[in-house]
Amino acid sequence: LAKEAADAGVSVGLVVAPPDAASFVDVASIGQLASSTGGALVVAPADAPRELAPALRRAVREGAAAAAHDGVLRLRCSAGLKLDSFVGPCGLSSADALVLPAVTKHTTVGVTLAHDTARKEAMPAVVTLQSALLYTGADRRRRIRVLTRNLPVTDSLERLVTSAHLPAATGLRAKLALARRMSSG
Repeated sequence: LAKEAADAGVSVGLVVAPPDAASFVDVASIGQLASSTGGALVVAPADAPRELAPALRRAVREGAAAAAHDGVLRLRCSAGLKLDSFVGPCGLSSADALVLPAVTKHTTVGVTLAHDTARKEAMPAVVTLQSALLYTGADRRRRIRVLTRNLPVTDSLERLVTSAHLPAATGLRAKLALARRMSSG
């Protein structure tokens, strides 16, 4: 169902509110529908009434958030690098493009890069990544946002560790592990 929705350009947001604490809802399974179509998943626990109001406020905020649709994200890398995979609300994707049924300010996409082994030149001191997001806004106008970043390259493990953003790296590794587990059955 998630693939069909993403292919049709439909984003699915879910609010899960079980009637009581004894009710079982498989949030991990149905949550894949929201995450793979770019929608939000809000869980309002029945056994914690204090958490119900914030969860419902979040659901309203997510539903009312300004969203764009029909997004296409492209990524280009400088010589010596290649895009390995996209991680996030993935719809259809090609070697360097990702289709996003819905895009909000909360939409995040991770990418994994690999060395391009076909190229025999030495890696430069700085590599360039350029992302371009083409989308349709709420006013039905097509827009494009382009971001170009120059990133330093190092062969020092110490410099790599000190410059890494630990929460982002941990989140990306967790999503990669989950994607691998889901695809292996």
